Amino acid sequence: MVRKIVVAFGLLIFIYSLFEVLRSFRVIQERFISIFEGKIVSKVSLEAKEAVFKDDIAYASEVDLSFGAENIGDVKVFADKSTYNIKKGIIELFGNVKFKSEKIYAELDRAKVFLDQNSQKIRKIDGSGNVFINYENTKEVRAKNIQIYPEKNEIILSGDPILKTGNITIRAEKVKIIISSGDVEFEGVKAQIKENKIKENKEK
Repeated sequence: MVRKIVVAFGLLIFIYSLFEVLRSFRVIQERFISIFEGKIVSKVSLEAKEAVFKDDIAYASEVDLSFGAENIGDVKVFADKSTYNIKKGIIELFGNVKFKSEKIYAELDRAKVFLDQNSQKIRKIDGSGNVFINYENTKEVRAKNIQIYPEKNEIILSGDPILKTGNITIRAEKVKIIISSGDVEFEGVKAQIKENKIKENKEK
């Protein structure tokens, strides 16, 4: 009798667990998200070694992300770990973060991607920690922080940014790159280095 009760109780738990899984899956489908073999497919494509969905957030490791961005085109992102808050449209990336697109290649320690809730395109990318960016193999910048605004058509680097193009290196307080043209604007230029000659800006 006791054994039958235990078996029946176990069966009830299994049925309830299965119901919860199916209910969660339906909720995911309603948000245009499907999870299969570690892959989440939506307007944002996410592939990962491991992916867990819980309370509107997808947790993943060894991440490979793909999404579209205005003025940048298709973007591929790689990172050790990520959290994707689907309800808020925010993706946080941690560890060995790499961005690749037609015009831009970037490396940094961590980043936060803000998505438009309707189109799922990128509104803004905030990044920090050992930032390195290469623009069309013509300009390289190292900095502590980076903000990418695809719709505004600009990249802003701050935190002692150093830009190198050809044999010219420029230190400034802030560097702005116009994505479509590659034009560069500087704020607070500290030094210009050309052919091993240094010209320091003197404070007035």
